[in-house]
Amino acid sequence: MKKVVLVAAVAMLSLASCKKDHTCVCTVSTTTNGTTTTLSNETTLKDMSTSDAKKSCNISAEVTIGNTVQKNECSLK
Repeated sequence: MKKVVLVAAVAMLSLASCKKDHTCVCTVSTTTNGTTTTLSNETTLKDMSTSDAKKSCNISAEVTIGNTVQKNECSLK
């Protein structure tokens, strides 16, 4: 029974740490004088663990220059 539990634990750990491709989706919204334009972009992050892909993709920022506000939001799909 101990061997079965050990094999199952090793199998779960190997699956959790595997690297694969992830899709990062970014949305950029630009507002100028009350008019908003939104663009979306998908990027493939190749051979990354899920935690590394989250760190690379989860980005949010807002920049204001004069009367223009740009918001960037990215997350894993």
